[in-house]
Amino acid sequence: MPSLRILPCRSLIVKLVMLLMPSFLVLFYLQISDKRSSQASQELISLGHSTYLSHSKSVSHSRRSLSHSVKVSQSVKVSDSSKVSDFVSQIHSATVYRFTEDDINKLHTPFSMGNDESDVMVFLHMQKTGGTFFGKNLVRNLQLSTPCRCDKGRGMLKCPCTSPNGKRYWLFSRYSVGWKCGLHADYTELTECLLSGKLDELEQQMRQRRYHYVTVLRDPMSRFVSEWQHVSRGASWIDSTHRCKGRSPTKQELPPCYEGVSWSNVTLEEFMACPHNLARNRQTRMMANLSLIGCYADDMLYNPSKGQILLESAKQTLRSFPYFSIQSFLNESQLLFEQTFDLKFQTPMFEQKNRHNRHSADILHSLPESLQKQILEVNSLDVQLYDYATQLFNKRYQYALRHLVQHSSYREPYS
Repeated sequence: MPSLRILPCRSLIVKLVMLLMPSFLVLFYLQISDKRSSQASQELISLGHSTYLSHSKSVSHSRRSLSHSVKVSQSVKVSDSSKVSDFVSQIHSATVYRFTEDDINKLHTPFSMGNDESDVMVFLHMQKTGGTFFGKNLVRNLQLSTPCRCDKGRGMLKCPCTSPNGKRYWLFSRYSVGWKCGLHADYTELTECLLSGKLDELEQQMRQRRYHYVTVLRDPMSRFVSEWQHVSRGASWIDSTHRCKGRSPTKQELPPCYEGVSWSNVTLEEFMACPHNLARNRQTRMMANLSLIGCYADDMLYNPSKGQILLESAKQTLRSFPYFSIQSFLNESQLLFEQTFDLKFQTPMFEQKNRHNRHSADILHSLPESLQKQILEVNSLDVQLYDYATQLFNKRYQYALRHLVQHSSYREPYS
């Protein structure tokens, strides 16, 4: 008889352990992740005001993911770190950044697509960061009561994303409205353009709006190599206007790196050598408020003091964005987007493999160490911004995981 009483107790204990185990796993991961993020493992080297280089003779093709596979209620999918190559993540900054709760907690940002609402999502699309793929998913893959109206005409995808009555745009992006503020408009150009009434013009109606900026960042060395490849194949963004304080820069302020309509067959050495090449520190420049340094002055790309102003401005901009994606952290980025805006994707957004991204990484790692260091030098601001961004992204992702643990009603949408 005593054994009959013990068996139900054992069964109850087993059930309790199985129920609580996911939460214990997540909390254990969070403690480990916090310890890892505080370790600095490389020397910070001064080049002007901001450059640091890796002195290792060989660089691993693998990187540690922000997280391991973690189960929350059902499960939360995260990236397979063994399949992702990220050169810059091998270089650890000597700085561990501190963020406020307002910087970190962007969950459930109020966002409505209703007819009389004021919310507009603005996608800042920086070149060669994976923005095209992200932008297409915004217009074609979200679960919406009123889907974006996609029409592929003349080879260009166009999907106006509007309120149910069709009179209000809730998404301002290349595939929703086109390049209305300029080809690959940066933060300075976008904000000036929108504040001047661009959406009033499109909708033919004046209204108050609340803008929610989003973007995608990529490790700067792979991004730079990818842009070089793109340009060497004949591509260009010659139609970009780079407007700041109401005007585009003169040729004296922003001299061209080449004659003609393209820079086809440019070598990597030539691509790096041009001091006016906007591929240098592109992400920092496009995220910063350029009016702080007088817009496109002739030394904006290599003046150390101006570079530091741009970097701090870009960090401030990044903190203000309710959402940004890190290209290397694919599934984590999707989870954060869904938790930030309470929007769901129909299918997993980041399962697609990009062979061009892998090709860029392969080329990068095959380069001599001297060329790798040169790429780091000409992108020193982006390297620091990317380190800052990944630390902030890590904090936001940890916060989202804690939130999911606390809400047991969460169910994985792709189980």
